[in-house]
Amino acid sequence: MKMELYLYEQTQDLFNFYYDKLAHEVTYGNHIGVIEYMSMLERMDEEKMQPWEARLMAEVNQLRLI
Repeated sequence: MKMELYLYEQTQDLFNFYYDKLAHEVTYGNHIGVIEYMSMLERMDEEKMQPWEARLMAEVNQLRLI
């Protein structure tokens, strides 16, 4: 149970940290929603990502390893 709570808190912190950039990109980048945008980032080459997108995906991948 402690590990699930830790993972949840880390995920919330990550989302809150990148919220403004995610909201701006979804609103003005012609994306349908956050889920579709994150799915697109999963398939995108890292060279084509903005620096903050690459950091976000690296952190998401680290959380997946937990």
